[in-house]
Amino acid sequence: MNNSESSTDREAAHKLALSYISAEEYPKARETLREVVRQNPTDVIAWSLLGTTHSLLEEYVEAKEAYMNVVYLKPQDAAAWHCLGLAHLLTGEYVEAKEAFTKAAHINPSDAVTWAQLGEVYEKLGEKPKGKECARKAHNLSQRG
Repeated sequence: MNNSESSTDREAAHKLALSYISAEEYPKARETLREVVRQNPTDVIAWSLLGTTHSLLEEYVEAKEAYMNVVYLKPQDAAAWHCLGLAHLLTGEYVEAKEAFTKAAHINPSDAVTWAQLGEVYEKLGEKPKGKECARKAHNLSQRG
């Protein structure tokens, strides 16, 4: 298989997985995407979709692993850091969530949702002043939009 065929196959698999996600057939999407990343371990789109699919299935540990692959392959992807933070938050790993949300906020400082969730993590860690500061920043950013 040459590179253009491989790229075409990946794009077709991405579309198939997205159709499964849209139809709420998450296990089928998961299996399709697992096969794509098995064959193409550097496919950022497939890893990201796999993370989303695991999240939709409430498989947060697996979602975390998928998003860790995304941030490894694309370290300046604020959305991937945000999703990784959510997965950590949902598994009760607040220190790791704080680190991921902080990276997301550093890359995209105008994302009010990231600041709000970082504030939530600080609250859970008992760091209320930092939590309030993040919540204030989130509020101010949301007022600009």
